[in-house]
Amino acid sequence: MKRPPRPFSADEVARFIRAIKLAHVPGIRVRDACAKYGLNPRHFARARRELAAESYWTGDDVVIAGLVRSPATVANLIAFIEWVDRATWTEAEVIAALKRAETVGLVAENGGKWRLIGDWP
Repeated sequence: MKRPPRPFSADEVARFIRAIKLAHVPGIRVRDACAKYGLNPRHFARARRELAAESYWTGDDVVIAGLVRSPATVANLIAFIEWVDRATWTEAEVIAALKRAETVGLVAENGGKWRLIGDWP
């Protein structure tokens, strides 16, 4: 009889949640997200099942995810959100999310382009 898998530690749970969010960004591979957080990719599928509710992107996460690969304008982010989340955001909503992220030191604006400067997710 097969033994049940050992439960994830609290530290592993926190790191898997971050890896799951990062791996959801188009172009980011699971193995790269796991490597960034020092996790074993063989456990990723189980973690994604067990931590599904905790690892969903928030609205602000969707906006910030658009900056993971390169800086972007607000218009680029609106297009990214429509592509990834199939949601329509207004310019004001995107700017509000960027300002919240800027307040906590995650993003910065330079010449109309926003870039990720903090550690996300």
